[in-house]
Amino acid sequence: MLYDYRCVIGRVHYVRGSLVKWEIPVGSGNCGFVLVFADFEMGSGNMLKRAITDKAANSIRILSSEDGAIWDALVDASPTANRFLRSDCLRMLEQTDSVGIQFLQLGAFDHAGNLCAGWALPSERQYGINTSTYFEFFYAGPILSPDLVGESIRVRRARMQVLHDLAQAGAGMLDIISCEGHPGLHDVRGICYAGWQAQIRYAHVWDFTNPTEILAQMNREHRRLIKRGCESYTFGALGPDHFQTFIALHKDTLVRRFRWKSASAWDTDLARRMEWLLANDVGCLYGARNAAGDLCAAVVLLYSCQDRTAYLWRSGNIAFAGTKTIVPSLYWQACLYARERWGTPLCINFGGSPQMSLSQFKDYLGARPEPHFRFIYRTSHWRSALWLSNRILRKLNSNQLGAG
Repeated sequence: MLYDYRCVIGRVHYVRGSLVKWEIPVGSGNCGFVLVFADFEMGSGNMLKRAITDKAANSIRILSSEDGAIWDALVDASPTANRFLRSDCLRMLEQTDSVGIQFLQLGAFDHAGNLCAGWALPSERQYGINTSTYFEFFYAGPILSPDLVGESIRVRRARMQVLHDLAQAGAGMLDIISCEGHPGLHDVRGICYAGWQAQIRYAHVWDFTNPTEILAQMNREHRRLIKRGCESYTFGALGPDHFQTFIALHKDTLVRRFRWKSASAWDTDLARRMEWLLANDVGCLYGARNAAGDLCAAVVLLYSCQDRTAYLWRSGNIAFAGTKTIVPSLYWQACLYARERWGTPLCINFGGSPQMSLSQFKDYLGARPEPHFRFIYRTSHWRSALWLSNRILRKLNSNQLGAG
C-alpha cells in the first residue's frame, strides 16, 4: 500500500500496524540519513496526515491543521507568497472542490525548529496516480521566509538547500507535479538540482500607484478605447445575486475563445468560492452594463494584502462588436475601484497569457511583463506515461483544455 500511494520520503524498512520506520535523506551528496519512527493515518485523499518529526537541519515534514498558526505566519512574512496560501483559503479550496483535492503542505524547519519554508501542493488521485497540476489562485509556492531571500553567500547556500529538500520531498510523494511560483522567487537552482524542470512564464503587471502614468505608457488606440467604453457603459461592483449571470458569461467566453468544456459541478464550485472571497473581503465582482441595464462584461478581482496585489482572476463578456471597447475599459475601471477600496501601494496582476495575441493586448495596455517560474516534475515510472496518455486522449475526445 505504501508503494502504491508513495507517501514516504526515503527508504521504508518495515511497517508494523500504524508504525512506520524509514530513513530520510538529509542534505545533499553523501550526508547520510536520519532514522525516523512515526505514526500515520491515511485520509480520504490518500495523503499522509500526521507529521513526521526529526532533529536534523532543514528537516522536512508534512504539516497538519495544528500547524496552521506557524504556516500563516510564514505566508504573511514571505516575499514569495500571497493571501491565498493562508490556511483558511486552502481549507476552503478543499471544501469547494468536487474532484476532492487535498493540500499536501510540506514544511522545512531549521536547526532551531522554526518553519523557514513551505510548499502547498493541491493533490488528487487520477487513474491510480497522485498528481498536483493546478492551483486555483495563481501561485502555489514554494514559500520562503525573509531570511532566505537575501543575496549573501550564506543565504544563497541555505536557500538552495531548503528548496532542494522541499522539491525532493514533493517528488517522493507525488507522481506528477506542475505548479507556478510567485514572481518574487528568483533563485530556483535547488529545485532544478532535485531533478525538476523550471520553465519561465510571464504575467503582466501594472504598478497602479499612479494611474496617470499607466495611461501615458498605454498604446494610443487603447487609451481611446477606454475613453469610449467609459462613456458608453455604466460600471460598478456587483453582489452575490449576480453570481449566476457572471458564471454563465464567463463559461460562454471560455468556450468561445478556448473551446473549453466544464466539469459537471464546476458552476457550483465557482459560486461557493466567490461567496468566500466576498465574505472575507479578498475579492470583488465588478461589471459593465449597457444603457438597457444588461450586464455585458464582468471580472473577478482577488486582493492580497501580503504582496499588495490585486489579481484579475476570471472574466467574461458577451460576444458583440463592442468587445474591443468594453474589455479594456472594464479592466481600467475595476482597477480604479480596487485602488479606492484597498488603497496603495497596489500592483495589478493580469496573470498569464496562453495566446500571443492576449500577451500583445496586455502590452498595449501598458502592463509590464514579469517573469516567474513553472515547476514540473514527472516520475520516470510507468505512472507518468499512463497519466500523460490519458490526459491527451481526454483532450482529443472532448476538446477539453486541462487546467494544469
